[in-house]
Amino acid sequence: MLKLSPDGAKVNEVWKNSSLDPKIGGVVVLNGRIYGGGDAHRNLFCLDWTNGKELYSINQLAPANIIADNGLLYVYSESGSVSLIEPLADRFNIISSFNVPLGSGTHWAHLVINDKKLYVRHGSSLMVYDIAAATK
Repeated sequence: MLKLSPDGAKVNEVWKNSSLDPKIGGVVVLNGRIYGGGDAHRNLFCLDWTNGKELYSINQLAPANIIADNGLLYVYSESGSVSLIEPLADRFNIISSFNVPLGSGTHWAHLVINDKKLYVRHGSSLMVYDIAAATK
């Protein structure tokens, strides 16, 4: 985490955590925590926003890209799985997951949510899933 001085002339490092090194997706900040996947460390991480300390992780699903909607995480793994995850105080609760059924090539496209629909692209294939039940 970097902090910009009030006049914008200087940048100071507040904290650093090299475990979270996303390869294909960014991170999500939700309720004072950072969620994201590591490439070299191959974990899905939860970090404290204020100090960068790892609160917990799981050694599956990463590398991946991640988005959030209604307090839930949607994780699209490089291995081709899409998972719906509830971030709890001390762990990830994987609610459900599925393997992307169509397309070819690497699974590096970013998920999109619009109008209670989850869009998943894999190569030249685009799949749309109704997630209205998950967003209630």
